[in-house]
Amino acid sequence: LQGKTFENITSLSGKKILYLRGAKFNYLIDNDKKITKYLIKDFITGVKMLLAGKADAIIGSLQSIERASLEVQKTKNTKIILGQPLILENKTPWIQVSKKSHSYLDVEKLKQSFLQLEEDDTFNALKTKYDVYEDE
Repeated sequence: LQGKTFENITSLSGKKILYLRGAKFNYLIDNDKKITKYLIKDFITGVKMLLAGKADAIIGSLQSIERASLEVQKTKNTKIILGQPLILENKTPWIQVSKKSHSYLDVEKLKQSFLQLEEDDTFNALKTKYDVYEDE
């Protein structure tokens, strides 16, 4: 939340963080015994616990955390201001197609469809449309 800043992974030592059940985000954090991890079922639960003071931080996709914050803000009718995020890494989304899928999925057509969506700027349009900070 606003007012709490973590400069690096070392600054999380001795802190309690909320961690999406079953997820793996960062090897150093995953294996640091000095960081207490509370497993959560979803980010909305995590944001609620963060607001209740049950943890110092939440780890996960920034977009997912922002979206959950907006949902909690709406249901609790309160303003939530997140602190400056500690960016651990940026990940590129990808699709994995199994060898069995080739029998019923045209991978080349999928690739061409993706490239067309990218060329038409559809992904940026969708991101803008569903952006958490868009005025309502």
